[in-house]
Amino acid sequence: MKQRIQGFVAGAVLMALLFGTLTVSAATTRDISVMFNNIRLVVNGQLVTPRDAQGNVVEPFIWEGTTYLPVRAIADALQLPVHWDGDTQTVYLGGANVTTALPAPLPALVAPEPPPPPATPEWSPHVEPAPMPTVPVLPPVGPEIPVPLPEPLPVPVPRAQALLEAVPQFEGSTGQNTINLGIVHIHGNVFPNTIRTQGEPFSSLPVQTNGWSNHNLNGQFSSITGTIARIDGSGGGTSSISFTGDGRTLASFIVDGNTMPTDISVDVRGINILLIQIEQPGGGAYIAFVDAMIE
Repeated sequence: MKQRIQGFVAGAVLMALLFGTLTVSAATTRDISVMFNNIRLVVNGQLVTPRDAQGNVVEPFIWEGTTYLPVRAIADALQLPVHWDGDTQTVYLGGANVTTALPAPLPALVAPEPPPPPATPEWSPHVEPAPMPTVPVLPPVGPEIPVPLPEPLPVPVPRAQALLEAVPQFEGSTGQNTINLGIVHIHGNVFPNTIRTQGEPFSSLPVQTNGWSNHNLNGQFSSITGTIARIDGSGGGTSSISFTGDGRTLASFIVDGNTMPTDISVDVRGINILLIQIEQPGGGAYIAFVDAMIE
């Protein structure tokens, strides 16, 4: 959703740049078009609602590809004092005004005077040189045995972990729409610990279920793997499961009555907040995400 901010004063500090720095040399006024997209702010794994000094909610926005956040909300989340100096147009975080002074120059080093040469004696006594010691030559005792070098240590490989155990959801849908773990049947085989929205039997079919859940990856993982399949006994209509990272669609998969189990891999490198969505219309196929792993 795009909105216009009229009379944006660049000299006044309204928002802090999340990734980058905005520099303005003089106060000017101009119209800009920004995007409000329900941007969430998570600090150290905790969801933060940005507010101003009066407690009003201040929504972050995106302008020309850059995300802007309120300075006070960032300072409060990090428990830092914040101060605005209107005379110098300066925001202070974490302390009072700071002035930087150049260090005092080091004193110049003076090389010491070299010592005078030793006095030459009027006569030099004759001294016989000491004889060189004789080093005995030992006979060879056998062929030289090479010493093997130690084997290099193996590079540790990150191990895959169960998705909902490694990164449990911090918010999501409720009731029959809740995304959780359960036992399902696929092609007559039983699969425990499967991600889905509703367990068996499907006594309420056909009922629409749209589940979602948010997970904090904090940029520490590279991929999600598993198998997407239709649960036995569910409808044959079209359903879908999608993966969204930081507001960007990473992958989406369609399942219906003719869909065979399909192995998937979703790239989540650099993703902080992962959103999993399952949409199942009335009479649609119920989706199971089997062996969901993250590494």
